[in-house]
Amino acid sequence: MNRLGVHASAAVTTGLQLPWGCAEIDPLGLATSFREKPVLPVHASVGLYILEPPALKTLLDLVDMSAEGAVEFENVLLPLLAEQRKLHAFAVPRDAWLPINTLKELETAGELLAQVEKAERWARRSRSGLGAQPLWLERKPVHRPPPGPRKRVWQPRAAKPLVFSERKSRLLRISSPSLH
Repeated sequence: MNRLGVHASAAVTTGLQLPWGCAEIDPLGLATSFREKPVLPVHASVGLYILEPPALKTLLDLVDMSAEGAVEFENVLLPLLAEQRKLHAFAVPRDAWLPINTLKELETAGELLAQVEKAERWARRSRSGLGAQPLWLERKPVHRPPPGPRKRVWQPRAAKPLVFSERKSRLLRISSPSLH
């Protein structure tokens, strides 16, 4: 921020998707076009700001902190800094930002977070050498087949259970301590 001489930075999206459809209407009241949930070509704030000490000083000069009632600094400070060309904006790709303004958006964010956590667990297993093993192998007894199409596995009569390992691409004989 110092090289630009700005006092604050704001994260903005590279497009804003409306949560509803939009229509253009002619003087007779007939719709001439309709777009469901369009993406507007504007840079919308995501609510992430970086303020330097001069911006905080300006805010304290503008706002009476002892006054009753709330003041949103976005309405007071940011327009002034933008007018003075002291506000830097950095773009966040629209698909990298997830607004949470409704219960539905909160549920969607929770589902996405669960998917990310699952992928991170899988990545940790991969780094530790366990990731190549199918997940069913860790959660179910070894004698159960994996989900999906069944594979024929030859097994001698009094044999120990056989498990298919994707990591070594061969059949492994699993022995139990009681058989030694």
